[in-house]
Amino acid sequence: SFSPWAPVRLSSARSQVNLRLEFGSATPRGALRSTTVFFYDWGKHEFTPARKLFGALTDDVSLIGNIVSPSGEVRMMLDTPSDVILEIQDMVLSVMAQ
Repeated sequence: SFSPWAPVRLSSARSQVNLRLEFGSATPRGALRSTTVFFYDWGKHEFTPARKLFGALTDDVSLIGNIVSPSGEVRMMLDTPSDVILEIQDMVLSVMAQ
């Protein structure tokens, strides 16, 4: 999970989450194409798939839902092939109330 350095406080339970992931050059692109990004939906109490990655070393993912907890936490999961390690060099997360 990813916890922002300062709690995120929104005026609405629904939010739009935008995520930019940058992977290291040693990360296999085929593995990225087989990787799905999930965000935890605090209303449904389950991880919701955002989408599969495209295989590029930089990828942007967006999802609208109940993604920020009442305490300001955002949980993200990457589902990858079992024999692959992804090297994340940078991750930028932005959240806007809907």
